[in-house]
Amino acid sequence: GPGKTTCLDILPYTQTQTPGTIEIEGQDLRTFYRNSNKIGVCCQMNTLWKELTVRQHLKIFTKINGIYGQEADQAIQYLLDSLQLESYSQQKISELSMGTQRKLCVALSVIGAPRILFLDEPSTGIDPVGRSQIWDLIKTVVRAKQGSMILTTHYMQEAELVGDKLGILVNGAFQTIGTLANLKKKHGDYLIVIKKTTERGTVGKAVEYVFPEAKLEEGNSHSKMNEMVFKVPADMMKFSRIFEVLAASKADG
Repeated sequence: GPGKTTCLDILPYTQTQTPGTIEIEGQDLRTFYRNSNKIGVCCQMNTLWKELTVRQHLKIFTKINGIYGQEADQAIQYLLDSLQLESYSQQKISELSMGTQRKLCVALSVIGAPRILFLDEPSTGIDPVGRSQIWDLIKTVVRAKQGSMILTTHYMQEAELVGDKLGILVNGAFQTIGTLANLKKKHGDYLIVIKKTTERGTVGKAVEYVFPEAKLEEGNSHSKMNEMVFKVPADMMKFSRIFEVLAASKADG
């Protein structure tokens, strides 16, 4: 894979890195965690005790984070309400769906309002309503603590909603990183690849008719000897125009 989970294992120090160094706020990992900086971690796999209930998990984690009494009760109730887990609070983990277990893992990671959250695909396997609940909870916790979050995801919508900066990881290395607006500007164009079965000029005129803003990419890495590649700016790419032309062509025979 691209290396997302490995990175998310190394950063919270659940796995030791090989070569290289990692710093958070100018401190290496050992020093940072030795100074009692709180972090929250939601691993890719649901790490829960099968025979304990949802509420028991929440009680254990509030105690681990030094939260007791009425404050703990309030924190637990807030999480149960935010993720709609109240009806499952007395059920054992073995009785829950994977989506409900995932919600609980996210809830456990934010207890104590950690300064840094590490979330590895937190909304995988959860329905759209549940994903929205998770996103709202994460954003609320991060803002309340003025903290930071590192999140991996396959959902572009999730990255857009909860991230200030986005990165694309390939084979363990970031290929690009920046704000959503910058990434769209840099990588947001569409490429149209056409196999040539007729004269080059005829192909070019046909593409320009549909997309006047299209530019022929000479020597593009995507192109082959019998192909032509055109780049169309993302904000100019109107798929409705394609279907209009196809429909008109079909009508004309």
